[in-house]
Amino acid sequence: MRGLLLLTLAIPAVLAASLPPTDKPFTCTEKDKEAAAKVAEHFINHHHHRGFKFRVDKITSAKAENKGTPHCQLLLELALGETKCHIIDPKPLEKCEIREFHDTQVKSTCSVTVKETDGKAIVEKYSCKTDAVPAEELNRQCPDCPSLIPLHDPQGLDSVRSAVKKFNEEKKQDKYFRLMEIGRMSTQWMFMGQSIFADFAIVETNCSADVKPEDQDDCLTLCDDEAHHGLCESTLLGNGEVDVQCTIFDIQNGTVFHHHPPPTAANCTKLPVPHMDPASHPPFGRPPHGPHGDAGPPGPPGPPGPLGRPGHHKRPGGFGPMELPTGPSPPVHFFPQCPGVVKIPPTIHPICPFPPPPPPKPRHEHDHHGSHKSPVFHLSIQ
Repeated sequence: MRGLLLLTLAIPAVLAASLPPTDKPFTCTEKDKEAAAKVAEHFINHHHHRGFKFRVDKITSAKAENKGTPHCQLLLELALGETKCHIIDPKPLEKCEIREFHDTQVKSTCSVTVKETDGKAIVEKYSCKTDAVPAEELNRQCPDCPSLIPLHDPQGLDSVRSAVKKFNEEKKQDKYFRLMEIGRMSTQWMFMGQSIFADFAIVETNCSADVKPEDQDDCLTLCDDEAHHGLCESTLLGNGEVDVQCTIFDIQNGTVFHHHPPPTAANCTKLPVPHMDPASHPPFGRPPHGPHGDAGPPGPPGPPGPLGRPGHHKRPGGFGPMELPTGPSPPVHFFPQCPGVVKIPPTIHPICPFPPPPPPKPRHEHDHHGSHKSPVFHLSIQ
């Protein structure tokens, strides 16, 4: 059991989006690899929109390429480790602890290109490969350690749904909170049977804590500069008992949370909260519709959102608070900002490449008679 409900207030701090100051000019040479790696570390976290922050564990290599003044690039190979700080956590990145092996480590190897501009290190691009410790290795070295399960695991989603409900029923806060994101889920066999652990983020709404269950769908998420955010750990024991522990952070006035791409975010009280429609989220690795793998005809709109808007409406360029499905076949979140990088099954939130690739275009195919088929959406799966 991971403890009873605990609420703490965190002191406001600058998010990891801020780049560290430098006292001397960046020279774009191997001797400045530590400074360049620090800039890359903060830059990557600033553009990492889901899950947990990452820290540089080791600089694998650094190579300078001089192409004539002022064209200089420092090519870095970095090994990063996932920390225990979620992206909503205002704790400075340097104080975030990298997960240990028994906590199912997640590592990322990144190739980063840093250039020099006016004596400053500027990240030009990066690409990363993010993986959890292989289950075989974890079982061999720590057979009793929890192992990760998919983020859309039905039993895991049930445990999160129960944990969010229990948190709100405690009424230790003035407002009703809703799920924002599931960060990770894991399972372990204990003396009472299978236990499921979940780490998830919650966000404050405009509804009071005593809102009736039938009215909760009408609650609107407060905007980032108005809302308290929280990080929760829950445990579903083998006997069905749910335990939840949450840390609630102070409102980050004057700070824009980098997990919401401003200023088009429509996740708050200024605009209706989007609704997750299972029909608009086909499972990973499966074409959207159609008997031949094609897109097929468009289906009907999903159920109305809180204010009657179509269920398939999503805010531009981003993702709003998560709506847990109630049916037996939960939808799988597509990580729309990270096509081609998500592993199957989706157990972790990977670091997406920068700059982000353009969205894939549907490719039209023709049979040998020249007849036209519907667009085929090819999913890149690793």
